[in-house]
Amino acid sequence: MDSQQQSDDNAGPLAGTDSREAHPGVRALPTLTTKRLVLRPPVDEDAPAFQRICADPGVASMAGGIPHPYPEGEALDWIQTQRKQLADGRGGALSITLRDGGAVIGDVSLRVEADDHRAEIGFILGREHWGAGYATEAAGAMTRCALTDLGLNRVYGLVYVSNTPSIRVFEKLGYTREARLRENALHDGVFEDDLLFAMLRRDLENLP
Repeated sequence: MDSQQQSDDNAGPLAGTDSREAHPGVRALPTLTTKRLVLRPPVDEDAPAFQRICADPGVASMAGGIPHPYPEGEALDWIQTQRKQLADGRGGALSITLRDGGAVIGDVSLRVEADDHRAEIGFILGREHWGAGYATEAAGAMTRCALTDLGLNRVYGLVYVSNTPSIRVFEKLGYTREARLRENALHDGVFEDDLLFAMLRRDLENLP
């Protein structure tokens, strides 16, 4: 289960740099704890888990930015990039780990567009953990953090129209479906529509 966005090294700084009002309260992503999960910065030891997750063609095909076949060593490079972004106070990804045992089961990411006080959320989850509500739990925690702790006004996500599980995640979290973007993405060699979901700070009461 995965949404399209994958954080990359082009994620913008967490502070406005133009003449518009500076962002009031953006800071680095904290470690987040939910009922069943701990969302924390990735470490090198997470690389084997991410290598396995991202090498699964079912995961890669639904998440934009994951190459397939997944190159050996790619996961470690990705972790080091995310850790640098987090340390620099930019958006990045947190490893989704189980509170019971600490296993790494995926990631949830936030790509901040600070000038407009918004961010794009994305997530991936290993196939064996699909259907257990973990993606909803992780994305919900990240959404709440973005709209409260980070002081952003809007969080949005883009999902392939064929990605029913991720669509359900956004619906369960109370996101508003704002648009259907026709043939917005080249997915497995075919142009596919994207669905745009978003939540505003004033909509937080919709978040479970």
